[in-house]
Amino acid sequence: MPFNAPENIIHMYGKQKIGLFGVLLQFGPTNKSIEILDPYEVAAVQVQSLKAQGATFIIALSHMAAADNCELAKVRGIDLIVSGHDHQVKMSKDCGDAAYVTASQDWQDIWHIRVNFNFTKPVFQYNSIPITADLPTDPDMDAMIKSYEDQIKKEYSVVIARTTAELEGRASEMRSRETNLGNFICDEMRAFGNTTISYFNGGSIRCNKIYPANSDLTKGSIVDMMPFSNKYTVVSLNGTILMQMLEHGVSKVDENSGRFPIFSGLRVVYNLDKPAGSRIISVQFQTPNGYADLQANSTMTVMTSTFLTFGGDDYSMMVGLPFVVTPEEGVDLQMILMQRVTGRTISPTLDGRMTLQK
Repeated sequence: MPFNAPENIIHMYGKQKIGLFGVLLQFGPTNKSIEILDPYEVAAVQVQSLKAQGATFIIALSHMAAADNCELAKVRGIDLIVSGHDHQVKMSKDCGDAAYVTASQDWQDIWHIRVNFNFTKPVFQYNSIPITADLPTDPDMDAMIKSYEDQIKKEYSVVIARTTAELEGRASEMRSRETNLGNFICDEMRAFGNTTISYFNGGSIRCNKIYPANSDLTKGSIVDMMPFSNKYTVVSLNGTILMQMLEHGVSKVDENSGRFPIFSGLRVVYNLDKPAGSRIISVQFQTPNGYADLQANSTMTVMTSTFLTFGGDDYSMMVGLPFVVTPEEGVDLQMILMQRVTGRTISPTLDGRMTLQK
């Protein structure tokens, strides 16, 4: 294991040996630096290892979607799954022997789970607690946080741009429909990459807020929008692959999935009343002579993220696409947006690039 990190740990609580291990959503190709394994097979191995160490209660710490946690709950020997990823407060006992709980995002809530071992089987009490200003804080932690906040606020409060339009950045909108902020970011990325189209997942935009019209944009605004360390790549693909990407992107809109597509250089009509896999009605892509209907053999270059080209958000069809710009050659997407917006006044709009057919 890298950095000599243990695969699992045992924590003594009274007479109980509490075993813990972690498991992540599966994406990305195996390479010389990292090996990607099946999470359920890994979980079964970890359970066996912890049992061999005498664990009496096993907790899986998961960063996976609800459907994946449901499968994880079927792995024999796991007693509880504590998870995040879907940004939804949820507790389920419907999948397997283990219950799983998930929290929302940005420390908006926390689960308090009480386990009583004084019975034949552990007895659980679940309580989801909203994090509000009314909760007491720790003075030492407050002081440490403030020391970092003062440094960060000084840097991130620097005004670099202005918007005359209200910018829609809420996750519920970014993951379900066309937004002017999504349009602006994708247009800027496409221009930077000088590609036929740009294509990203709505879940990569994390600000989850509306920026008021006639307001300043700071360095912190850009970090809020795109906080991840995620380099850009350029790949080439054909119309068949692009159609697979779009169908995948609109396959779980009802689950507020981060896979929802945001893009530039395309016009897409989709219908959510149709079954997943058959929801894209029409696609056009921009050419030097205007928009053209997408054909299976249409070819194009795509400005996108390393996250997607490694199969993030289950974009498995993007793994192995030929690179025009490799991840090693790419620049961080946050830095690109910071550079392109600095000194400007922006006013992005909706232009009908993604139309919901009813």
